[in-house]
This record gives sequence, C-alpha cells and structure tokens, in this order.
Amino acid sequence: MVDSIAAKVMLQKALFEKLDKRIQGVIFSPEQFPLAGIVVPTGIAYRSAIALKLAAQTSLFADIVAHDLSQHFVERPSLENRHSPMIWANWSIQVQASGWITFTLSDHGISEWLQHLCSAFTKQSLEPLACDRSWVNLNLPTQELCYQLQLSLPLFFQWSYIRCCRWLQQIEACQRHAEVTARSTAHAPKPQWGWTAASPLPCHHLLQTLCTAVDRIITAPTQSRILLAQGYTVAAAFYQFQCALPRGTVHSLSPAVQTSIWSLHQAVRHMLAQVIIKVYQQQPTQSF
Repeated sequence: MVDSIAAKVMLQKALFEKLDKRIQGVIFSPEQFPLAGIVVPTGIAYRSAIALKLAAQTSLFADIVAHDLSQHFVERPSLENRHSPMIWANWSIQVQASGWITFTLSDHGISEWLQHLCSAFTKQSLEPLACDRSWVNLNLPTQELCYQLQLSLPLFFQWSYIRCCRWLQQIEACQRHAEVTARSTAHAPKPQWGWTAASPLPCHHLLQTLCTAVDRIITAPTQSRILLAQGYTVAAAFYQFQCALPRGTVHSLSPAVQTSIWSLHQAVRHMLAQVIIKVYQQQPTQSF
C-alpha cells in the first residue's frame, strides 16, 4: 500500500513502463530507474539521469537522448494502453543541456496526490507495527524541538495532531462562511480539494517535507523507526508552518490558498495518526 502513495514510486513505475523496450539491459526494474527528488522553491519535482545512462550505451550525446526521451514521454498512449492511468497530464518535463530530465508535478497533480494519499491512509490497516519497544522512546538525532517545547516525543506527536485538527476546523469554518456567502451572491462554492502554486512558502516547505517523508518510508514500510523518524520531520515542518503562518491569519487568505492548506493538513493529520497508532500504539486525541 505504501509504495502506491509515494509520488516518486508512481513516477518511477510510469517511466519504466513507458520506456520498457528502450531501457532493456540497462534498467531491470522500476525501483532501479534513476530518479531523485530535488529542492525547488515551490511544488514537487524530481530529476532523472536516465538519458546519461542510455547515452553511455550509445554514441549519442546525453542531451540528444534526453530530448528524444522527452518527446517519447509526452506522446499519447496507444489504443491498447488507453485504459492505463494517465499521469502525464500532471507532470511538466524539462530537459537540461547536460542531459538531466526534470519532472515537475502540476497544481492539479499535487491536489490529486494529496487526495490519493489521504484515501490510501484511510483504507490502510492501522494495526500497530511489530517492533522492539526498547528504542521507541530513544532520542532522534533532530529532537531539539521537543526539548524546546518541553514535550516528550509521544506527546509532541499528539500535540501536533491536535493543532493540525484545529487548523482544519478553522479552515472549514471559513469554507462554510464562504459557501453561505456564495449562495447569497449566486456564486458556486469553491472545491474542497485543491492546490495552488500561489500558496505561501511555508505551505510549500510542508508539502515538500511530507512528499520526501512518504518517499523514504517506502524503503522499509514495516519498520517503525523509519516511520517515527519521517513522521517527526513532518511534525517539525508543521510546527515551522504554524510559526510562519499563525492560525488567526487564515481569514485573510484567498479561498484558493485556504483550500491548499486544508488539503495539505488533511494529509499531515493522517501521517501523524500513522505514527501515533502504529508506533506508540495509542489513539490520536483532539484535546488534552
């Protein structure tokens, strides 16, 4: 289940299937497809060295191979594959002179990924993971935030979950008010799920942290320690988000940005719940 919700794995599988015949003898499985997340100011992006690998097997320059591959990526699927998932509409492709290929997820793609993430987490079994309980309360390398807040690690996750729920309640109150106003002015209410690149930078940082955490969890989906460590990075990024964008300012944000924050916080809430239930074998609480 975990690998089906990681943006990196979904893109790797799609690229592997798209280039099946071209990469035979070079790449033997989707997991081996060269793809890495890159830091960008906004959104989600990955970079691939597949053109450099293929160029090493031929006499062509890497940038020529990269341009050829980029054209192959955007071709319409053949009739026999018309029922396969259409992910290409959600990714933009950029070829660099060095031969690297960059894939950037669109706003619509991010919205779909967040919704898919929440849906998958909801359907996923929340049985506690079997683990050696001796390490669960040990310090993480970057646990300074817990010391700063004077919270134990389990309590930090519960505290983060509560604050995430309060953010959602605040935004939903704004949405209800907007819907009432929309009815009185004959305007259609805004959609519940969505994402906009115009979201404040703290939103993008939290989004990128969440995406990276999910990508890393797939390396060992049954290991509690990895889930705990990545969950902590998401909780810490959520704390930074709160410091940069106080909850009381939500009323001043545009409806599109409110929708982005609501969608993102739904996914963060599910991630925190995963840690609380699977690692600490507790139930998430919405108040102390």
